[in-house]
Amino acid sequence: MTRAIAFAVSMCLASAAQAADWAHFATCGGPGGIRLYSYDKSSVQTQGDNKLVSVRGDYSQVQGSRSKEARIRWSVNCRNRTFVELSRTEFQSNRTILADYSTPTGAMGISPSSAPQKLFQQVCA
Repeated sequence: MTRAIAFAVSMCLASAAQAADWAHFATCGGPGGIRLYSYDKSSVQTQGDNKLVSVRGDYSQVQGSRSKEARIRWSVNCRNRTFVELSRTEFQSNRTILADYSTPTGAMGISPSSAPQKLFQQVCA
């Protein structure tokens, strides 16, 4: 019985880990400051004109940055070409949480050639 429960739990955990479908959408910065952004295609939800999206920021190539990765939740408004950062958690290289923000920002315009613009092109097309 214990084996059956352990197997079921391990299968659920494996399924959850495999559920993410990360797709690279933007590279920002230059030498010593490159930031890579991906979004989880399976996480995209539609709420009216908004697309709610899970984003992963890779800051491991940013010299001097204490934050090596971030998990971010954005709401992209396809009609108004704006976005809101709903939440952000930043991690050190050992996966220790460095900062955790849960207060949404105000709506921000999407600038040409920015990471939000590149995500907009993916999720609002």
